[in-house]
Amino acid sequence: MDTNHAIMRFYSSLPAIFDSVGTINPVFVFARTYALGALLRLYEDQVEQRDREARRMCSAAVNSIIDIITDLRLRYIDVTDISRVIGIPWLQTKKFLKQEVDFLEEAPVRDQIKIERVRIQLGEVRWAFQQVHNQLNHYAKRMSSRSHPRH
Repeated sequence: MDTNHAIMRFYSSLPAIFDSVGTINPVFVFARTYALGALLRLYEDQVEQRDREARRMCSAAVNSIIDIITDLRLRYIDVTDISRVIGIPWLQTKKFLKQEVDFLEEAPVRDQIKIERVRIQLGEVRWAFQQVHNQLNHYAKRMSSRSHPRH
């Protein structure tokens, strides 16, 4: 629990991802997402063991990551300033959401609304990965054109 508290203290000390004018600060996007990813990693094994409290903690972290991704999608379409390594916590988010869909679908009484909500969240993560993919393709094309000068 000490690690959890340390991560949460760090996370709560971070400024919001928006500055006073409403512009997204990529540094805070990165820091906040990684802090939440650290929580996902901390509880990953316990979630796989179906620990209810670990699932609750991870669900809250995932919801916050999804909020960040949604803000990026709705307000900051160009994600070129966002570090590509942010994909690591996004992978953790995707893994948790897939486990959550499986868990909800195995329930004795299926809550279709919750299942659809999780699938929508998975769609947000897919959008984020597509942006990183597009960014990497653009970078690769630029690098390729530099290494093959035209005659």
